Amino acid sequence: MRHLFYILAIFTGLFIGINVTQPYQKALNVACQVYGCRMEDGPQGIPLIPPMKIKSCYMGTGVVIAEDKENYYILTAGHVAQKFESDIKVIFYEEAEEMVDAEVLFSKAPSIKELKTNHEDLAIIRIKKENLSRSLKPIPLGTHWGRNVFTIGCSNGEIPSIIYGKIFKYNNGEFNIDFSPGHGRSGSGVFNKNATKVLGLVTRTDGECFASQKILQILKKELPDVDFSSENAIIDIWSLIFTLQCFPSKIGV
Repeated sequence: MRHLFYILAIFTGLFIGINVTQPYQKALNVACQVYGCRMEDGPQGIPLIPPMKIKSCYMGTGVVIAEDKENYYILTAGHVAQKFESDIKVIFYEEAEEMVDAEVLFSKAPSIKELKTNHEDLAIIRIKKENLSRSLKPIPLGTHWGRNVFTIGCSNGEIPSIIYGKIFKYNNGEFNIDFSPGHGRSGSGVFNKNATKVLGLVTRTDGECFASQKILQILKKELPDVDFSSENAIIDIWSLIFTLQCFPSKIGV
């Protein structure tokens, strides 16, 4: 009986035109590289003379999680965004490379001394829709269904790539994935299996992630005028089928 329902659900989805795009493709469409620069002290040259200022640039990864009539909102790691002072850009690579100007609305990251006790490492970057030639479908923050996940990030500043894995540890709003994302992937979204939710944010190269529940709590407080909820998110047919396959097993980690 269940198999018959799955078949009917698939044909119903095709008939009414619900998006059946592959999960990783949906995630690739909203994954981006975030890029910015700041002025720093260069190497010390002549004694007693201050070093010259040089322009240093940094990059990480981001994911589009919300929108309004005029803007898209991108989630990334706070320690990435806090390095930016100028030339803040967001680069999308799917189909064709496109770079747009961006603005950091909010960022929060622990100091070196706080790394063991404070894991609140996140930022929101805003881009104007009018500056982007493509249309994006944000993937909202959401709770976890199942342990299979994947991330999309820009390793060492390269184009976004996919890494599949599992969540193996969850504790007090943080979780770990069973692979090391590597440099340049800080700020990568961690997607559920069918890419209908962003479950968290990669914050460290050892696979430590900040969970969406905690992220939502902070964003609702810091940016109350932006709707980061997922209540109106469109659920595709694969989401429906995957959810049914989860029952009667326990939902959550």
